[in-house]
Amino acid sequence: QQEMIRLVIDITRVPLSHHPPFCSPQTLSPQLGTPFTQPLGGQLGEARVGLSAELDRLWEQFGRPIIMTEFGADTMAGMHGQPPVMWTEEYQADYIRFHLEEAEKRDYVAGMQVWNFADFAAVQSIMRVGGLNMKGVFTRQRTPKMAAHVLREFWVDRAQKGEPSPRQAVSDTQRTDKELSR
Repeated sequence: QQEMIRLVIDITRVPLSHHPPFCSPQTLSPQLGTPFTQPLGGQLGEARVGLSAELDRLWEQFGRPIIMTEFGADTMAGMHGQPPVMWTEEYQADYIRFHLEEAEKRDYVAGMQVWNFADFAAVQSIMRVGGLNMKGVFTRQRTPKMAAHVLREFWVDRAQKGEPSPRQAVSDTQRTDKELSR
């Protein structure tokens, strides 16, 4: 136990430049992360292009694995619309799906954290209907939204069917010299 505690302490003392950069819509410190701008007006196509460019820019700049944190979209459970518009379950599902797809294309994305597991009470404001943060893939009562099914399809259903992800299908010989040199 003492050995494990010592290891954790030693790891936390490693200079920040050795840690993977974080890509997050919400950034607390420029040393800890880089902000990705949320799509204004619900333009999912523009947001996907922006995310793709930002991930590639971070890779070019740091040359280290990237951890994507806190990506999600507020959603009123039961609200639907076509085309997907802000606050609908379709919008949240598409927003999370394109983050998963863009990350999956890149070997240098080391991890992801969807924001958030379930809706929760937050500070009242004009941005918080009913004083709730509704970015959860489950409601406060733990009923799944469409986005929960996207996550299941992406991670569980593929594995059960034995389908490799696009990342698994790429062999080392298909990677560029630049990717292998980092």
